[in-house]
Amino acid sequence: MKKLLLLFAAIVMTSTGLWADQKTVSYLYPVYNTDGVPTSGIKEWKKAEVTATVLTGQDTQRDIGTGWYVVTSNSEISFPKGLSCTGKVHLILADKAQLIAKGDRDRKTPGIRVTGTASLTIYGQDRQSGELIASVPFGDAAGIGGGYQASGSNITINGGTITATGGGSGAGIGGGDNAMGSNITINGGVVTATGGAAGAGIGGGRYGRGCNITINGGTVTANGGGAIGTTGIGGGQESYMSGSSSENIFIATDRIIKADSSNPPETVTENDGRDLASSLDGKRYVKIEKDLTLIKTAAIAEINGAVKDITYTDVLDIAYTAITNINNATNEISIFVIKTKALTDIAFALVKSKAIAEITSARQGIKNTEINKWIDDAINDIQKCGQEATQEIDNIKAQILGTINIFQDGKEEALGSLGTKQNGPAIIVTDKDDNEIILYAPKKVEYIKVNEN
Repeated sequence: MKKLLLLFAAIVMTSTGLWADQKTVSYLYPVYNTDGVPTSGIKEWKKAEVTATVLTGQDTQRDIGTGWYVVTSNSEISFPKGLSCTGKVHLILADKAQLIAKGDRDRKTPGIRVTGTASLTIYGQDRQSGELIASVPFGDAAGIGGGYQASGSNITINGGTITATGGGSGAGIGGGDNAMGSNITINGGVVTATGGAAGAGIGGGRYGRGCNITINGGTVTANGGGAIGTTGIGGGQESYMSGSSSENIFIATDRIIKADSSNPPETVTENDGRDLASSLDGKRYVKIEKDLTLIKTAAIAEINGAVKDITYTDVLDIAYTAITNINNATNEISIFVIKTKALTDIAFALVKSKAIAEITSARQGIKNTEINKWIDDAINDIQKCGQEATQEIDNIKAQILGTINIFQDGKEEALGSLGTKQNGPAIIVTDKDDNEIILYAPKKVEYIKVNEN
């Protein structure tokens, strides 16, 4: 029997990855209006007790399987290489306790891993809540959820003070880079979730959607990363590439952030396209929508900034057309596509316009018809260049300016005649020093001195 008990203890220690010290602790849990359906709303809160395994921080033992765990009162523990849920994990944050979990120095390790069929449910106690800090200092994983190309799901927060910060392209709570965040429920506690540069606060990482996210209670601040297209709650950057960026996102709390003024509200708006923060009254399930007016204003401001102090008509025409199309757009994806293309087109049109303006200024005073035709043809070649031909534009401009400079002081006297050379049509001119010069067709954009004094 003694051997069996020792074997059982070893199994417990191995399966939890921790020494299985047990403690009976209390926790708070919500009772839904309809059992097992979070979006039905919370009917009441109840208190219960359970015998839980006491967590202690040990770097090399960071996997925890199905069961109940507790960070005990007034204790501080740390998992500098992350914590991984391998089953259905229930975690109690006792009063004045602190748990810190950091992702490793790679792309795949979240602060707390919750992927596949695993789940994590976090509970608080009465009075001062315990604290959980989950972060990713490097890489593309979520603070709580998945790593690189790993979705984060089945995460429920019932209490505690939770701060979750994603790294790189990961969400604060949800998916890592190129992965979605789903089945995330917040019923209580104080939750601050911040995505990496391209990740949502709560939801998907870059390219990842945010689905089945429910906030029934608590005080929630969700900040998307700084990249264009990230959301506070929903999809990460360019998540529309995998379909709808956000699906089945519902709010039913009186302390969500940055809501519209109707009471109860019909929609929760993300004021700058990235974060949520303010007050929402009433108990109402609402779907998050973005404020298109503010997104349009931001996009138009970027375009106006790109053409500030520009006087070239062709460049201004691009900006004018793009702004008109943005004002007529009906969704964020269209706005993003129009703005991105316009900024690219403006930058290239500016290269062309500046090159042509330099040539036009340099040719002033040249009256020889054939030389002017040669310059005109070269300008036409510049105008026909595509966006991949920026270097060709620079070469044409440099050689034309160099050729004009050869007879700069004798513009009016320079003589030319059409000829046919081995490389195609050419103009033969005489420079100010009586050197005969062959100007080949504009596509060649080159000249050769035939004889010198």
